Amino acid sequence: MMLKSTSEEMLNLDFLRFYASAAIVWHHSHEFLIPEAQRATVGERTAGLALFVDLFFLISGFVIAHVYRGRVTSLPQFGRFMQRRIGRLFPLHLLTFVLAVAMWAVIGRFAHADHAPSNDPSCMVRTVFLAHAIFPGCNGLYYNGVNWSISAEMLMYILFPLLSLAAVRARGGGLFVVLGFTAFVAFLAFRVNDTARVWTDLYPPIRALPSFALGVSASYARDLLARVRGGSWLTVPLVVASTVAAMIGAPGSAQLALIVATGLSAIAADVRGEVLPLVRRLAPLGQLTYSVYLWHGFFILVLLNAAGDKLLHLSPAPMVALMMFTYAAIAIWSYLSWRYFETPARRWVDGLLGGRDKSRPAPSPVGG
Repeated sequence: MMLKSTSEEMLNLDFLRFYASAAIVWHHSHEFLIPEAQRATVGERTAGLALFVDLFFLISGFVIAHVYRGRVTSLPQFGRFMQRRIGRLFPLHLLTFVLAVAMWAVIGRFAHADHAPSNDPSCMVRTVFLAHAIFPGCNGLYYNGVNWSISAEMLMYILFPLLSLAAVRARGGGLFVVLGFTAFVAFLAFRVNDTARVWTDLYPPIRALPSFALGVSASYARDLLARVRGGSWLTVPLVVASTVAAMIGAPGSAQLALIVATGLSAIAADVRGEVLPLVRRLAPLGQLTYSVYLWHGFFILVLLNAAGDKLLHLSPAPMVALMMFTYAAIAIWSYLSWRYFETPARRWVDGLLGGRDKSRPAPSPVGG
């Protein structure tokens, strides 16, 4: 099964989804190129790389609203909508959760871990059912902790009918309303300390809501965004600027503004059907985003942290080689996961309770 985009309508967004997942992988791994004594300082400066998760939320809001526009207006339709979202997100989440529990059990038997996830039953139940971002606790230490964003995403799906209704009532003007709302939330967050860490430490649903709602509103403002010319030429420079801003520790408000501008430029380009050759070539990799996002922590923990850093104490040159091997392993494993587990599992869940929906699928936010 060859990788290909689900449609020709969202190639810029597919490209951004993959780029964002790669940025998150870099965020969780680049510390191993830095002397241990400097890691805390560098990690604080580059905390803005985590804002690429907010780009996932924005893309998700647009894609979900685009695909399900006018199709989640009754309780049965909402049930079908949630079934499809569960089919896309839960199978891999549950698999990686079980494997994370097993891996940490092995680690705990042979080594002491300062940041081991909580084994409190209530924490584990919340994590399994993706409620841990909504009802946080356990010192924020969960098995395969990146799934916090999937938990927040599920709440956004529950709120989607209300957000969609509000966007319909507001029509295209809703985009400006939500932009203003996003700016207001950002102002409250950054008013004392304008760093990316302030935003990433927000209560997850509060953090996810502005970006997701912005994506939903953008879907209902397509006519307005269609007037924006050159979005395809802005997307790549903006996403690169977002990365640079995160790496140099630019003000958090500026980093968030760049992320929002990146997402909106890609949406405008897709609405107009403008796609650069490079973007078109890389867009199919967007199908691997969810796999990369949920699997990358395993490879980084075992290969870079345990083996390269703690056991072998590699110097920078061999560590770079090990990082390249780790990234390749993540990519290959993510493809195998997408092809042989996620896709069959999604189809199986979609086929429950009344058969498979014949309409086009919606990509998952953090994955596709």
